[in-house]
Amino acid sequence: METAGVSELAQMPISSLSGGMRQSAYIAMALAQDTGYILLDEPTTYLDIRHQLELMRLLRTLADSEKGVVAVMHDLPMAFSFSDRLALMSGGRITVLGSPSELCCGSAVKGVMGVGVIYEGGRYLYDYTGSL
Repeated sequence: METAGVSELAQMPISSLSGGMRQSAYIAMALAQDTGYILLDEPTTYLDIRHQLELMRLLRTLADSEKGVVAVMHDLPMAFSFSDRLALMSGGRITVLGSPSELCCGSAVKGVMGVGVIYEGGRYLYDYTGSL
């Protein structure tokens, strides 16, 4: 609970927590099981931007400490900003695999997702230079 930043919530029912706190509590539950991997499906859904960033920083910290973190995400700049490797899927199959820097400047992301990603000013952004 300490790693996930939810120690003060130990006595509270999970149903009484905000979305961000609930997500952190779920991460704490997964950490308590001491698994080698954490699998997440759209972990930032329904969270305000501050809680999204806090959660992604926590996941990044876990990955940096040798915990395997796999997340399904549709927020491309967020995925690019916090990931070591990305797998783009189409039709249930991985079509492109690579690091954020390998994938951001090519046409593969736009080919799969319909919109590109660029690296500008030290951050990943959607590429709106073309037509959507």
